[in-house]
Amino acid sequence: LLLNGNNMKKLLITQVVGISLIFANNGLLLKTIKENIHLDEGWKKIEQFENGVSVLTKELPNIPIKAVKISQNIDIDSEIIAEVIEDVPNYSNFLKSASAMDANLLSKNKNGLFGHQHLDLKYVKDRHYAFNMFRPNGNSNRVDWELIPEDTFNKIEGSNQVNKKGVYIDIGFGSWLVENLENGGTKISYRLVMHPGGNVPNFAV
Repeated sequence: LLLNGNNMKKLLITQVVGISLIFANNGLLLKTIKENIHLDEGWKKIEQFENGVSVLTKELPNIPIKAVKISQNIDIDSEIIAEVIEDVPNYSNFLKSASAMDANLLSKNKNGLFGHQHLDLKYVKDRHYAFNMFRPNGNSNRVDWELIPEDTFNKIEGSNQVNKKGVYIDIGFGSWLVENLENGGTKISYRLVMHPGGNVPNFAV
């Protein structure tokens, strides 16, 4: 979530080219992801950009999809960042390549929100997914989201008004974390694990 169209395409393609996964228990898989994705050990840096953005990956127990972490030092208040992340209807106003993505807010309450995104992809079938976004324990410096099953999504009011073309993805978890630095700045990191659903052919790389 909040990845621009090109970055999401790269994740969908590079994470699982050449493998096909069937998980019998998505609840157990999600539990494993949550227990490991915020642990500091195991992350390996694979790229460092001039603008300070670092890209790292991590192998998770019994899951053949690597977790991805993107981090950067910035100077923005954590509450402002959280509000931007939760502003689902306006994703298209500030995300690059937003023309490839359609984002919709389905419902919102004091505990979080439900949203839906549709990705218009080249070379492979479109993908779409619904997610529950929330702040764990009311945390002001962390925003998590997790994908929800398709049958749960279809029961949410407004779900019949969004673009459902393509493959539905129901295995995924992401977390935004903002940490205060000793120099007064802040560090923002985004951790993500997502199975793209369906098959991704080699020629799409």
